Amino acid sequence: MNWFAKNLRYYMDKKKITGEQLAKKLGVATPTVIHWANGRRFPRDEEMIRKIAEVLGVTEQDLFNPSKKLQILKEALKNPTKETLDLLKSQYPAIAETIEVPILNHEVSAGHGIEPFETEVVDKLIIDKDKLLPQYPPERLEGLQVRGNSMEPYVRDGDFVIIYRYKFDEPIEKIDNIYVINYDNQLMVKQIQFVGGSKIRIVSINPTYPPIELDMENNQVFFAIVGRVVLRILKG
Repeated sequence: MNWFAKNLRYYMDKKKITGEQLAKKLGVATPTVIHWANGRRFPRDEEMIRKIAEVLGVTEQDLFNPSKKLQILKEALKNPTKETLDLLKSQYPAIAETIEVPILNHEVSAGHGIEPFETEVVDKLIIDKDKLLPQYPPERLEGLQVRGNSMEPYVRDGDFVIIYRYKFDEPIEKIDNIYVINYDNQLMVKQIQFVGGSKIRIVSINPTYPPIELDMENNQVFFAIVGRVVLRILKG
């Protein structure tokens, strides 16, 4: 909890209050305060944040850095719980402008395909709402990790894509774009071109991989568009 820890140490020094003294005033063990000050732990109780601010003679907002929203989220919430995020949102309103996107245990192939299996949320990404268009409701967003190189340089092996997941039988507007698809029971991230009529073209941006032509009215291979890619999270 780097920013909270830095601010806690700063105001403790300014107030000339030791960890032992602060712990006594708060009714907690001295090692607990030391862990807070070292950034190893974070007080998860909203009332405790209020008490800390009161003892130090500062506002609750002073314990956070309002110009470092993403840094707080990335550094402080390595393994965020709902309770911790709710607490930070209540004390730090700017964080309310972020959303949590679940990362599924699926990977999507930028290559020859990965077999889908039972869906499970294994992690989450915390991103700014302003990176997404408002027409994408957060509850319809999911994250998937990319494996393979067929979509380079758009996405590379290890990157993440955030998709707007379509509901079963939801009408899909025929717009050429990047989608996650199920092709022959293989999950892939590909560019889809709607050629005309019932015909589509499945395209890899990497020219090493040839396109796949499909006629949806005379197709012997299962094909479905799972969701539209609305954001890329590059690994670095």
